[in-house]
Amino acid sequence: MDADVRESLLRAGRISREARERAVPLIKEGALLLDVAEEVEDLMRKRGAKPAFPTCISIDHVAAHYSPTHDDTLRFRHGNVVKLDLGAQLDGWIADTAVTVEVGTRNWTELVRASELALQTAIEAVHAGVSTRAIGEGIQRAIEAHGYRPVRNLTGHTIERYLLHAGKSVPNIAHGHDFLEAGEVVAIEPFASSGAGQVDGRRTGNIYRVLKVKPQKQAEADEFLRLIADEFKTLPFAERWAHRLEPRAPALLNALVRTGTVMTYPALLDLGGGIVSQTEHTMIVGPAGAEVTTG
Repeated sequence: MDADVRESLLRAGRISREARERAVPLIKEGALLLDVAEEVEDLMRKRGAKPAFPTCISIDHVAAHYSPTHDDTLRFRHGNVVKLDLGAQLDGWIADTAVTVEVGTRNWTELVRASELALQTAIEAVHAGVSTRAIGEGIQRAIEAHGYRPVRNLTGHTIERYLLHAGKSVPNIAHGHDFLEAGEVVAIEPFASSGAGQVDGRRTGNIYRVLKVKPQKQAEADEFLRLIADEFKTLPFAERWAHRLEPRAPALLNALVRTGTVMTYPALLDLGGGIVSQTEHTMIVGPAGAEVTTG
């Protein structure tokens, strides 16, 4: 791996870790989700990075992919189990990390611990040539040992420049056929569930990505599409980021989704209504182990 690339990955990881650690004490009863997301992303910008994707703050049975809107009024409540998933990028080189925080109670300590220990198990298994199935098997065993279910249809993922999900998946169960190679960057993210251990979603989580740039019938939609494509490239972006660029963004995004030029990520909910925890780190795969960038 090129030395400059490695340094960018490590620096993005350090900034992401700092943002995660800054945000955790802000997740408290009565605080606005929007304020926490903005604090995380502002810190990244102050450190010379950009958010690699919208900060996700997913609560209780919502496992992933909820990010506050520009005018979001949701507040944390006593007893919430909050997944904070964030990442910084430097010139397209990405770090991705997540932590689960319980707001004011300790009812779900073992659930949180299950995903934490599963991640530690996975990190210890990573080396060049390891199968993703073997990693998933270790994650599954660790979560089930705590009496919970791994989320079957959420996975970790390899990362490339400006590409958050680069092709290989790291499952939370004994599944898959990929092998990790030296120099690859991978984010591993065990999800543990007290419910079905499977997620689905239909309503937008306020996260979008440009799929292709092609002429639009409406001039304002065409102009807006080129604006967001230039600003966010291939990376996911938040409704609130687009709103800063153009106050009509909510309506324009809906129009672009209908034309197939922009996609939206739905918020993903446990199908059994169970509580979900998540822990995540990004690492560089080495010949004999993993170099964690976000730890």
